[in-house]
Amino acid sequence: MVVTKIPLLASYFTFAGNIVPLRDLGPCPFDFRTRVEAAAKAGFTGFGLFFTDLPAVIDRYGYSGMRAILADNGITRLELEALIDWFADGERGAAAAESRALLLRSSEALGAYHVKAAGDLTSDWPIERMTESFAKLCDEAAAHGSRISIEIVAFSNVASLERALTIVEDAGRVNGGLMLDVWHMVRGGIDFGKVAALPRNLIFGVELNDAAKSPVGTLFEDTVFHRQFCGEGAFDIPAFIAAVTATGYSGPYGVEVLSDKVRRMPLDAVAETAFRTTAQFLNP
Repeated sequence: MVVTKIPLLASYFTFAGNIVPLRDLGPCPFDFRTRVEAAAKAGFTGFGLFFTDLPAVIDRYGYSGMRAILADNGITRLELEALIDWFADGERGAAAAESRALLLRSSEALGAYHVKAAGDLTSDWPIERMTESFAKLCDEAAAHGSRISIEIVAFSNVASLERALTIVEDAGRVNGGLMLDVWHMVRGGIDFGKVAALPRNLIFGVELNDAAKSPVGTLFEDTVFHRQFCGEGAFDIPAFIAAVTATGYSGPYGVEVLSDKVRRMPLDAVAETAFRTTAQFLNP
């Protein structure tokens, strides 16, 4: 097993098997314990869960059983995702309330490291509305002792670093910060120099992966079907890590690799490959 002093987190979709975001809304085909054990065996000390998977895991193990499985396998950071439509009203807002309640309740019960939030993938909202809604979301999360990381997504209405920063800084909540995924930085054309200039206290999470020089299909198709393990693609991963390191960030790096290739691989092989290929850049 490769050893690295920088903690790595097994992001949900890397370990989810044949699950495609927005297409497959059921639970993960791999049992929770099996996934955690595979991640821990490979060297991960963090783990991720998605809100569509949570109900089945809770039904089987309960929060106490989940905590025991995580602790027994040395998992010290749990990541939950994803808060959606937290800025919406009407039917969309009402529909999102149930998953939001589940994520925040689970975050408190499991002592999650943070909960990821996503912007709107289909339309836009005024920046004032996004900022006000994010502040309210953070206040709601604070009541559960939770932190919220808004992820910059290249094909969402929070696609730029400037827009994400405006939302987080103007919301002014200490439990609200940023999630930086190298895929969205590269595909969104975000200069790593801007990443290096970020305040350390605003970075709540970082994710690593790789991909071809140019997108394969649409940005959505590229991100869910064609990501690669670190070192297999064209991303300048050392430069991105150097930019993040320059901020003083010392938290975990999630490994989020979504592709048809990964979905066909045995779980143990996914875990070993994901950890080894990423750790080589963090512990050269």
